[in-house]
Amino acid sequence: MLSSIDALSRYLAQESGHAGDADRHAEVIVYAIKVVLLNAAATAGIILLAWLTDTVKVSLTALAAFITLRIFAGSRYHLRPFACWLLTVTVFPGLGCLSVAGAPRLLDYMHIFTALGLIFTLYVTIAFAPATIASKQFSTRKRRKLKTMAVTGIVCWAAVLLAPNTVFYTDPAIHLAVVAGLVAQAVSLLPVQIRAGGDR
Repeated sequence: MLSSIDALSRYLAQESGHAGDADRHAEVIVYAIKVVLLNAAATAGIILLAWLTDTVKVSLTALAAFITLRIFAGSRYHLRPFACWLLTVTVFPGLGCLSVAGAPRLLDYMHIFTALGLIFTLYVTIAFAPATIASKQFSTRKRRKLKTMAVTGIVCWAAVLLAPNTVFYTDPAIHLAVVAGLVAQAVSLLPVQIRAGGDR
């Protein structure tokens, strides 16, 4: 598998007009292919585990909320690829199960729980986003732009959650999954040191 990726990346580097510097461009292409394959495998794993627990719709909703904030806010934790894959595959079906199980019990307190989740996410995002690895730092202008986009994303999700006659408002499990996804992303921004064995 790895040899096939290497061969494909070298071919693509040469075809893209970088024959003179094929090795360096091939490394970039190899990394990109591995990221795509890892994300595809993680998505497939999430869907499989969520299907086994009958929480596909809710788990994918939590994943969508998480990703839309993650794009701009980043994360403070960078695990090895397999650890990252394993965590991703288990967390979102787990959030789906918690949302399905917790929604009936939190029905009378859903607005309070939603408000607390959004406030926590907003505070953490304003205080700590964007987070990234030490070798990839952003300029002050880009940091400000990313933070603004992340906050805008939270506000958009809040508007979606409060919009009547939508599945996000009428389905308590879906509603809770959005809040859970946003809070999970906020937790990944907290400045807590975790020894993960290297950057991704």
